[in-house]
Amino acid sequence: MLGRAASLRSLQLGSLSPRGTSLSASASGQEGSGGGLGLLGLTVFGGITLGTGALGVWQYSRYNEKVEMVKARVHSLEDSPRKVRSFQALDDSPMFSKVVLEGTYMHGKEMKLVNRPPPEARRGPQGGLATGPVGKYIITPLELADGSVVFVNRGWAPRNSSTWNQPKGRVSITGVKTGMEVQKTFSPPNFPFKDGGNIFWLEEPAMKVYAGMDPAKATAYVQLVDEKDHTLVLKGNEDFKKFPVMPETHLGYAATWLGLCCFGVIMTIVRARG
Repeated sequence: MLGRAASLRSLQLGSLSPRGTSLSASASGQEGSGGGLGLLGLTVFGGITLGTGALGVWQYSRYNEKVEMVKARVHSLEDSPRKVRSFQALDDSPMFSKVVLEGTYMHGKEMKLVNRPPPEARRGPQGGLATGPVGKYIITPLELADGSVVFVNRGWAPRNSSTWNQPKGRVSITGVKTGMEVQKTFSPPNFPFKDGGNIFWLEEPAMKVYAGMDPAKATAYVQLVDEKDHTLVLKGNEDFKKFPVMPETHLGYAATWLGLCCFGVIMTIVRARG
């Protein structure tokens, strides 16, 4: 009887032992797989980390480029105005350089760039204007001696203003050569003939047609900066030094993306080690 009981007990232990070993191994495998990040997780998380790092490096590169652009523009604005005697000489002048032009204003083709704030340096009580005023820039074609036409931004006027100085005959002006504007998504169409010379953005083709120019003929855009006309508010050098995105903004973006990249690297290492 005792021998038979011992044999039965041995058989029971033998049948249970493999199952116990299997369960133990399974539990151990589950524990090991749960502790690490896994190949797929490493790939996804590592890709995101590399992406944020690349964005940070790109923004830092843009920061350095923008710093150089600001320096170049400041240098150009601080140079003495250069007298140009033909449209070709004006066309060859760099953007944001100061030029002196001689010509005759075509006041009959004057346009008003509406719904615009005044130059930034003149906003608020310290600048002599109320906070948040809206007005218009006076854009007048200037005919040069060679027959070419240049559009001149003569300055800003309040919304309700209807009179300003209109110099007659040949004039000499000092301005900064800049570019026209690009239509944005919600920019309304310009109909200067219908709207009494009002335009909402600097659209070169529409301005040429209104001024009676040949659409194929080249033109330029100059913003007045001399102080001879006190009936309009003129821009100053500081207004031309502004970029839509300044270097400090790029630097902030770079710090954000690189910070996220560093955090991602740390988290990836921690998770990979389990």
